[in-house]
Amino acid sequence: MIIEYFEAKAEEKYLQKRDILTTKEDLANTKVDLIKWMVGFWIAQMAAIIGLYLKG
Repeated sequence: MIIEYFEAKAEEKYLQKRDILTTKEDLANTKVDLIKWMVGFWIAQMAAIIGLYLKG
Protein backbone atom coordinates (compact mmCIF):
# COMPACT_ATOMS: atom_id res chain seq x y z
CA MET A 1 0.00 0.00 0.00
CA ILE A 2 2.70 2.51 0.97
CA ILE A 3 4.96 1.37 -1.87
CA GLU A 4 2.14 1.83 -4.37
CA TYR A 5 1.56 5.35 -3.05
CA PHE A 6 5.22 6.29 -3.51
CA GLU A 7 5.35 4.67 -6.95
CA ALA A 8 2.29 6.67 -7.99
CA LYS A 9 3.82 9.89 -6.64
CA ALA A 10 7.12 9.19 -8.41
CA GLU A 11 5.30 8.51 -11.69
CA GLU A 12 3.29 11.72 -11.27
CA LYS A 13 6.49 13.74 -10.67
CA TYR A 14 8.14 12.13 -13.70
CA LEU A 15 5.18 12.96 -15.94
CA GLN A 16 5.26 16.57 -14.76
CA LYS A 17 9.00 16.95 -15.48
CA ARG A 18 9.18 14.78 -18.61
CA ASP A 19 9.02 17.73 -21.01
CA ILE A 20 12.12 19.42 -19.54
CA LEU A 21 14.27 16.28 -19.33
CA THR A 22 17.04 15.86 -21.90
CA THR A 23 17.22 12.62 -23.83
CA LYS A 24 20.17 11.01 -25.58
CA GLU A 25 18.58 11.96 -28.90
CA ASP A 26 18.43 15.62 -27.82
CA LEU A 27 22.13 15.54 -26.91
CA ALA A 28 23.05 13.89 -30.23
CA ASN A 29 21.10 16.53 -32.18
CA THR A 30 22.81 19.28 -30.21
CA LYS A 31 26.24 17.84 -30.97
CA VAL A 32 25.45 17.63 -34.69
CA ASP A 33 24.24 21.23 -34.75
CA LEU A 34 27.34 22.38 -32.87
CA ILE A 35 29.64 20.61 -35.34
CA LYS A 36 27.79 22.20 -38.28
CA TRP A 37 28.26 25.68 -36.81
CA MET A 38 31.93 25.02 -36.03
CA VAL A 39 32.66 23.84 -39.58
CA GLY A 40 30.88 26.86 -41.02
CA PHE A 41 32.85 29.17 -38.74
CA TRP A 42 36.16 27.53 -39.71
CA ILE A 43 35.38 27.84 -43.42
CA ALA A 44 34.51 31.52 -43.00
CA GLN A 45 37.70 32.15 -41.02
CA MET A 46 39.87 30.40 -43.61
CA ALA A 47 38.20 32.38 -46.41
CA ALA A 48 38.87 35.63 -44.55
CA ILE A 49 42.51 34.70 -43.93
CA ILE A 50 43.06 33.64 -47.52
CA GLY A 51 41.37 36.81 -48.75
CA LEU A 52 43.62 38.98 -46.60
CA TYR A 53 46.69 37.03 -47.67
CA LEU A 54 45.89 37.35 -51.39
CA LYS A 55 45.09 41.06 -51.10
CA GLY A 56 48.34 41.90 -49.30
